[in-house]
Amino acid sequence: KIYIDKRQPDAFWIASSHFLYRVNPHQAPQQSLNKQVFDLKQNPSSPQEFYVVTADGVEVLGPNGHWSNAFIHRGCRALAFAQGKVFVATDEGMLSRALDSGRWNSLSGKLGKQSVVRMASYGSVVYAVTPNALYRYDAATDDYKEIFSAGASREQEAADLPVDAEQAPLIHEIIDVDVPDVGEIYLSTRHGIFHTQNDGLNWEPLSNNGLSVSSLESLEIDPQVRWLWAATQEGVFHLQGDRWVKHYRGLPTNNIFDAALDDAGRIYVATNRGFYVYSPQTESRFKNTESPSKVFAKYQDVEKHFENEPTIKDVQAMAIEYADVHPDKIKRWQRQSRLKAWVPSLSTGLDRSSTELLHWDTGGNPDVLTKGRDLLDWDVGLSWHLSDLVWSSDQTSIDSRSKLMTELREEVLDQVTRIYFERRRAQLALLSDDYENDMIEEEMRLAELTAVLDGYTGGKFSRKMDQIKQN
Repeated sequence: KIYIDKRQPDAFWIASSHFLYRVNPHQAPQQSLNKQVFDLKQNPSSPQEFYVVTADGVEVLGPNGHWSNAFIHRGCRALAFAQGKVFVATDEGMLSRALDSGRWNSLSGKLGKQSVVRMASYGSVVYAVTPNALYRYDAATDDYKEIFSAGASREQEAADLPVDAEQAPLIHEIIDVDVPDVGEIYLSTRHGIFHTQNDGLNWEPLSNNGLSVSSLESLEIDPQVRWLWAATQEGVFHLQGDRWVKHYRGLPTNNIFDAALDDAGRIYVATNRGFYVYSPQTESRFKNTESPSKVFAKYQDVEKHFENEPTIKDVQAMAIEYADVHPDKIKRWQRQSRLKAWVPSLSTGLDRSSTELLHWDTGGNPDVLTKGRDLLDWDVGLSWHLSDLVWSSDQTSIDSRSKLMTELREEVLDQVTRIYFERRRAQLALLSDDYENDMIEEEMRLAELTAVLDGYTGGKFSRKMDQIKQN
């Protein structure tokens, strides 16, 4: 749950299942109470005091910042102020006490005996939700009456007014009760949102067009401009005519836990990815409450802010190395072609005479014709092309390859430079909330550009960022 602090603009409270946090402007949440919180209200007579309903009872945060126990009782659910009294809803009924007294008293009748799970107040009237009914309690007269049940309201039955049974909300599935004006009530249920302007005498269902009421978490009404907001697990919506319009720009997620309106008409939402605020009169998107928009006066400030990322020169060097198009490669080829003149060419040869030399034996067998030895001739040769010291025949091929490599290198550098600064502009847009699409689209665009740079550098861009962050 999220609660607005009316003492300080932009400050609010966050209640989780185990802790209570206070969120100051542009700061991370600070833990204030280590307990499960069900409800939180400011004392209208003393706004410096906060009454908090916990699993163990009611605790009060005083102006001095110290906590004190106001009521010790397990099973407390909600709290409301009316007619100089504070009311507490418990599993065993409602209790009240005067703000200047320490004695708690149970209410008379049903409200003092049965479970009450939610409460809202306006003026001297407290509206209490039980598992099967909605009650109107007048603190000035100590009278109460049931104004809605799982079927028709008692006033409707007495007036013999027709009621569509399908339009009657199931009270045990009530999500929220809001009272923006005298006698005006909004009842949020899993089956729809219902509205009355005569304290429950007549109920009308609001349009569900565009809204998934099954995922509804809370309902907020701006009494000044009469805007109706709905926080759901599928996003934030407001009612325009007979259709609910989704507000998604600036939100990184659709999973909304709760919403609250301040006196300036700004809506605060608690999501699974942080807290966001939106002023529909002056802004076009939600903004993160923890980090203000950043505006840089000069590019040196931008470079300093992103000093944990590789510079453009680093990225260009990575791309050239990965594409193997460094200018030194051509110089190395030219140097090696000249050195080639000092390296001799080795040649070898072997020659065998094909003529058979025959002669008569001059020894003891003069009548025998004898074949002579084979004639073999071999040679080894070394040669140098010293003219290559002045001009190598390979130079023509090198010049051609050099031209192609230069064109390729310029193309790679052009693409990498363009993508690098396009990515930087996307980062600045996210920091300053100055982007055309919603936040999810912008983050996806940033991830896409990062992936392209990784493609041009063989993944070195992301690895370099990780190394810088670790150091």
